[in-house]
Amino acid sequence: MINAIIPVLKRNIGVISCLILSVILLVFIHSRMEDLPELNNQYEQSARTLDVMMKNQAQGSELGAQLAELERLTAGLDSRVMKSDDKAINADFFYAIEKRSHAKIVALKQLSSSQTGDARQSLTQFTATAFELSISGRIGYAMSFLKRLENAKYFVRCNDVSIKGDPVLAPDAVDITIKLEVLSKKI
Repeated sequence: MINAIIPVLKRNIGVISCLILSVILLVFIHSRMEDLPELNNQYEQSARTLDVMMKNQAQGSELGAQLAELERLTAGLDSRVMKSDDKAINADFFYAIEKRSHAKIVALKQLSSSQTGDARQSLTQFTATAFELSISGRIGYAMSFLKRLENAKYFVRCNDVSIKGDPVLAPDAVDITIKLEVLSKKI
């Protein structure tokens, strides 16, 4: 019987080889089917990681230039922040503006944070130093004072401004009362 099978095998060697190979491939596929969901999860995770890496690489090429620009823009920031404990220097800031604008400071008062009810206590490095300021003078001088205050060395925010005419001083004179805050460094 084996002698009869050998010639048949020799004549159909291609078909028999394909059958054996098919059986081996089916066994291999069946064994890998159990791993397919895990392999799909690994593929999706690798694809997400690759997307993040590609985005980081694309955005990272500009990072050096952006960092240099940010450093350039913030280089003078410390010099533009008031120190709330230096009351004499703080007052000189306002009197220097007074001298250049020709408006007259009638009253200047630096308030403590307890008087202002400062809601920015959660800030770690910066706070606001509050001032009450009254100026008097011709309208052009007063506006010059406000414009110089706006473009001054420190970052200033006006919270309340009250303007009323002062015809006793001059026909175009005004009295201005301002409540303002200046960005300050916590000490």
